[in-house]
Parts: sequence; C-alpha cells; structure tokens
Amino acid sequence: MAHKRAMRRYRALYGALLRLYPRPFRERFGEGMEQLFGDLCGERVAAERSPLPVVSWMFLETGIGILRENLATMRMSLMIRKPSAWLPIVLPLAVLTFVLGHVAMYGIVTTGDEGTPAHIFQLWVLLQVLAVAVFAAKWLPRAPRAAATILVLQVASAAIPMGTVFVLGW
Repeated sequence: MAHKRAMRRYRALYGALLRLYPRPFRERFGEGMEQLFGDLCGERVAAERSPLPVVSWMFLETGIGILRENLATMRMSLMIRKPSAWLPIVLPLAVLTFVLGHVAMYGIVTTGDEGTPAHIFQLWVLLQVLAVAVFAAKWLPRAPRAAATILVLQVASAAIPMGTVFVLGW
C-alpha cells in the first residue's frame, strides 16, 4: 500500500520533470517515457521491492537528457563561442590539472604558510568568480534561458576543483 502511494507521487513528479523538455521532444517522446517509467516502477512494486532505485536512476537520467535537449535547442551554440562563456568552464579544468599534478608530485603538504600553490588556487577562485559575474551581467539580460544553462555549467565545472581541494584537505 505504501509503495502504491509513493508510486502516485513518483509518477506526478516524473510527469512534472518531463515538462522541462523542449515541447517538440516532449510531444514526440513524453508519453512513451511516462509509460516506461510506470512499467519499470510497477515491476518493482509487483516483485514487492522498493521502486526507489529505479526512480532515482530514471530521475537522474531524465535530468541529464533535459539538459542535453535544452542545450541543443537553445541559442547556446552561438553564445558558447564567446570567451566569456567557455573560459569559466575550461579554466577550472586547468586548475584541477594543476592541483592534481601538485599533489601527485609533492603530496599533501601542510605547513604554517599555505605556499605558492594555495595562493595560485585562491587567485583562480577570485578570477573564476569575476569571470562568471561578467558573463552573468552581460548575457542574462540578453538571453536568460541560454545564459542560465551556461551559468550552471560554469558553476558545476568550478565545483570540481573546489571539491577536490576540500576532499584532499589541501
């Protein structure tokens, strides 16, 4: 009984999630995707197993698909060619390479002074914040939907080296 109630909520949430797809995609594939979601979850419930693993995977997969489809249909292809759009996406990858290379060569060194690598990382954080702010100030008023998507990519790419440094305790 609890699974059936949860299933109604999952279906409603999945239906709402599907509405984030671009209209042409949703009209072509939406009904089939909802059917597949219901069938997979129904099989789990019929086997008296929790549908949560299937639901989690489908939500993740669908979220990635939504991002991919929206990127393909938006004016982002023109905007991503601008240095203010791609530089804050690529720069964190260079910093991640620097951090991992330094840790591989010297290990995690903890001293009283943070050292040059830590200062370089701190300067990158400042540069990253400024680059994202410039992009947001320039493009959000012009093309809010495409700019918001690129901003998400910029923030996500910046989170990778920051998370790595946090996990390493560097």
